[in-house]
Amino acid sequence: MKRLKGESSKWISEKFAGLCGFSWQDAYGAFSIGHSQIGKTIRYIQRQRVHHTKETFEMEYRQFLHVHDIEAEER
Repeated sequence: MKRLKGESSKWISEKFAGLCGFSWQDAYGAFSIGHSQIGKTIRYIQRQRVHHTKETFEMEYRQFLHVHDIEAEER
């Protein structure tokens, strides 16, 4: 994960010079999907901006953790 964050930070700073000072947060989560969920996941990503006008990322994330019985790490 460290390498992914480092390489993507480098790419962002090279590609989007206007994002001066960009950095990832310290913590992260990694989730996977099954092959049968690819279409649904693509549609979610395409509609994400509109979706988050109705429900914040934090609300959605906490609900996801709850549904999957994962304890949230508060920082």
